[in-house]
Amino acid sequence: MGQTLSILLWNVMWRHRGNPAGDRVAALIHEAEADLICLTEGYVDLLPAGGDVLTSDPDYGYGAKAGRHKVIVWSRSPWQEPDRLGNEKLPKGRFAAGATATALGLLSIYGVCIPWSMAGVRRPEQPLRPWEAHRAYLAGLDEVLPRVMQGESILLGDFNQHVPRRRAPLAVSEMLQTVIAQRLTIATQGALDGFPGPVIDHLAHGAAVKMNKAQPITPVGPGGEKLSDHVGLRLELSRA
Repeated sequence: MGQTLSILLWNVMWRHRGNPAGDRVAALIHEAEADLICLTEGYVDLLPAGGDVLTSDPDYGYGAKAGRHKVIVWSRSPWQEPDRLGNEKLPKGRFAAGATATALGLLSIYGVCIPWSMAGVRRPEQPLRPWEAHRAYLAGLDEVLPRVMQGESILLGDFNQHVPRRRAPLAVSEMLQTVIAQRLTIATQGALDGFPGPVIDHLAHGAAVKMNKAQPITPVGPGGEKLSDHVGLRLELSRA
């Protein structure tokens, strides 16, 4: 049997240690024993000891809070060539990329947190239109990602869109297809076995790897408490 890479992907809704919901989220992350972890809207204190942590810039336009990041990626191996910016066209604080050694070889990892449809709409000064921040991020990401992605590339995080489209305007869905799906395969699109519905946290990969398995992580605690507004994903990849 060939080597596999286990990945945990979850928007954890700013949970952190020190309260029952945050401690339960941390326990679920630890129990997954993943080789690679991508958290969005999370705190670094949720991560296992050891490994190497790479985060997005803590200031994503609303000021920085200690330990809090829109994107956190963790690997058992050190990160090489870490990039927390992308470029000046990409909205800040929502991107973290680097290369890391894995059981499948050296992989290029891109962690993203694409703004939701109403991001910036209610701000008092210069409010944005619905989907405007989302589209601006995709436009910036289009400039950051290589035009031809390596087969050993993985892009993952909170896309804030269903694939195929459910509620997003057609033009917004087509933009995501152009920026991401024309470069990489979105492995988490559509109905996933065992999941309560389609997800908006996604993993896309190059031709050198494939996804073998996807399992849900419940967003509801043992007492019925809400852990997150996203279902988490345990994913298994292998060489294609």
